[in-house]
Amino acid sequence: MAGRLTRPLVQLLGAWLLVVAGCAEGVVGMEETLTPLATVRVRLAPGTDVSDLQRPRVGLVWGGQTLAEPTCWLAALGLAGDAQAVAEVGCRDPLGFYPEEAGVSVPLQADGTAEIPLYALPSADWMVGDLTARLTYASVVLFDDGDGDQSLNLRFPWWGRGRAWVPAELRDEADFGGGGGGGGDGPPQSQDDDDEGERDTIHAASFVSMTRPDVRLSFREGGFDAVSAYYPRVGCEAPPVGYSLVGSGGFDAATAVLAFGKGELPQASDCFATTLQAGVVELARESTRTLTPVGCVRGNSSGSNGAPRYREPPETAPWIPYATWACLPLGAAGSGILGVAGNPGSGKPAGDGRGAGDAPETKADDLVVAYPLESCPALRHYTLRGCRNDPRCEVPEWDLTETPPSWWPCDGHVPEEATP
Repeated sequence: MAGRLTRPLVQLLGAWLLVVAGCAEGVVGMEETLTPLATVRVRLAPGTDVSDLQRPRVGLVWGGQTLAEPTCWLAALGLAGDAQAVAEVGCRDPLGFYPEEAGVSVPLQADGTAEIPLYALPSADWMVGDLTARLTYASVVLFDDGDGDQSLNLRFPWWGRGRAWVPAELRDEADFGGGGGGGGDGPPQSQDDDDEGERDTIHAASFVSMTRPDVRLSFREGGFDAVSAYYPRVGCEAPPVGYSLVGSGGFDAATAVLAFGKGELPQASDCFATTLQAGVVELARESTRTLTPVGCVRGNSSGSNGAPRYREPPETAPWIPYATWACLPLGAAGSGILGVAGNPGSGKPAGDGRGAGDAPETKADDLVVAYPLESCPALRHYTLRGCRNDPRCEVPEWDLTETPPSWWPCDGHVPEEATP
């Protein structure tokens, strides 16, 4: 009869339940305490004081790939000309570590040690390579969990923070264009708290820049691409398959630029690799100003690869006398050929009219302004005519060449070759 179990079936079901009960301890994933695939051991460098941190934690930040602006490469060599001041405020180290995703974190123990359990493999979303040869690296960081959510929150270059430059009575008028903090330029203010006490702050990192000695968590799957430009370690042995700790002594920026100019990768030095069981990551505190970029996403937006993004100038810019800026030839995005630079301490703020005041008229269309470091270092480009991804686009999203804003400090002339 439908809905009834026969006697043989009941007996068989009972026997199966006994077998399962007897083997329950061996069922994967059913344990009360999960066993990690691997564990990263961390300790603070001798003499490191963390008594001022409210909620010290140690965690992982997985690294991504980026495109650094040419201005920033030139600035790293001291060759950016008048844009050097802009670059010093708004450029990240082009050979620095750029985060892709924040990983697991744990509280720092009272004895200055921590063990970071790895219960899963890294996501394929932030691994570099194809199915036959994939690789990813992570920096191990010490941070103060300002908001107490037990995780490291990566930050965005939020242009709205620039309002802090201007006097309080002018802030309501400080329209930065491009939607303030929106329009692909980071989260709204509510997601990027102005309260320093509630902001996660990185105080130590094992991998800051390829120009410095580093220790990085590595995960390799399949083969290894020796000519990959993903934080290259040319001259070092391939990272072991699976999890491991690898590192090198770094290389200077000039050497790297010369190598890249020849289509080569710079040679690393003092290479090492070890297992997680045998290795320990030692962290030493540094200036939070130095480490801020380790927790900042690439470029001017969450989806950016670091390439320049262009914006329509706002009608008013009461902030420009207080910002650090420079005028560039249209679309040069860092060629180092500059017309005029403005700097809060330079005595060259822009005048009220186009080409008036202390900002002389120039034959440039690209106004580059540096983000405040308190947000995340980055550059913003304003053009009188263009599109967000291309200042020379044939069908512009905006065109103010005939009616530039009165505050515009650069020459609004559009070169003939840029006119469709």
